[in-house]
Amino acid sequence: MKEVFDFEQFVEGGREVYGQREELEAAAAEAFGKGIENVLMIGIGGTWGEFLCIAQILQRETSLPLYVEEAAEFCVKVHKPYLTEKTLLLTASVTGDTKETIGALEIGRKKDCHIVSFTEKEDSAIAGLSDTHVLMPREDVYTVAYIFLLRLLFLRGEYPLYPKWIEEMAGFHKGLGACMRAHGSELEAMAEALDRYDYSLWAGCGTLWGELHVFTNCVLEEMQWKRTTSVTSGEFFHGPFELLDGNLLMFLIKGIDEYRPLDERVEKFARKYAGKFYVLDMAEYKVRGIGDEFQVLMAPAVLSEVTYLLAGYLSARTGHDLSFRRYYRKFDY
Repeated sequence: MKEVFDFEQFVEGGREVYGQREELEAAAAEAFGKGIENVLMIGIGGTWGEFLCIAQILQRETSLPLYVEEAAEFCVKVHKPYLTEKTLLLTASVTGDTKETIGALEIGRKKDCHIVSFTEKEDSAIAGLSDTHVLMPREDVYTVAYIFLLRLLFLRGEYPLYPKWIEEMAGFHKGLGACMRAHGSELEAMAEALDRYDYSLWAGCGTLWGELHVFTNCVLEEMQWKRTTSVTSGEFFHGPFELLDGNLLMFLIKGIDEYRPLDERVEKFARKYAGKFYVLDMAEYKVRGIGDEFQVLMAPAVLSEVTYLLAGYLSARTGHDLSFRRYYRKFDY
């Protein structure tokens, strides 16, 4: 098995992210003190998909209205009645200079929203537009966003499990890294199939749907130029299932939340009619050291890292580096 994953570097990166705990908790206390009445998460590309997962999960824990907007659409959207001085506007960006997100924050500034951002650069444009900016030492939106938001809910009296969760998170990246290593052969086999086929169909749903979109759209298509289609398990039987034949490569992301029966229905059909079919079952990717009550909460974060490792195996086969682009940020468009 080709080694494409630096376990020690991953664990150290997670340690650095967790090291931002005090600053993130202080940011949550500041937002709580503002009397926040709703939360608007704005992202584009990967961040938008990650926020979709986070919002869907946290809606179970709070009466605080949570909204997720795609930054480009938000910038041209006319009707925004939820946007007030009592809105917490949350965003994240690796570079800190994503133009659509900058435009969205400028709108938020005009409405006196309380803006909190996470980027990997202290002196970025997005940081400059924020009331509070917390450094994200590595691209780990889930960890920083969860610490901040779950602490905010805890202060509101809505997430009493926060103290237990935050202590267990100290070992999360070590446990996740071990989990990824244990499934390396399985992921390498998936990469081999992705390399051989020109097209793949992906299904999944529920609290993992946003992350499935991130992987197919921002990783397979953008970073590897692999033609894909992604569909929710519920919508699978209203169109894409007609594509299944002996030549089709299909993948199913099988969740561990209440939507799992929809995934199981897809699995039963695909095993019979898809030419090549793989299941990435999150029940087999539970991280040791994290309580059962937190597995659904952390499943999108687990899927994010697992699929990125899958992309690493694919990149090693194709020789197409994950950082190579043809158009993205190459010129004005």
